[in-house]
Amino acid sequence: MTRLHQLLLATAAATILVACGGGDDPNRPTTTPADVTAQVPPAAVTSPDVATAYVGDLSAVPPATSDALEPVAVPEVLASDDTAEPTMVN
Repeated sequence: MTRLHQLLLATAAATILVACGGGDDPNRPTTTPADVTAQVPPAAVTSPDVATAYVGDLSAVPPATSDALEPVAVPEVLASDDTAEPTMVN
């Protein structure tokens, strides 16, 4: 393989990798509060995606950090969708 072919192959591979972008989930809401331990996002009352994302983000806070915090005011009901497929919360 000539040097030109190698250069073209490397350029094409880099272009494809750049074009693919990151692994963003289009269903995950992009509006979450900066500090999930400070408040529940208001949209969690009306949007199941926001409620699920909030629970996932809150679950990621280490217990050593969250045990010393003041309680967060949680709405009586968070949004849910009984017809949707279950969503994985990490």
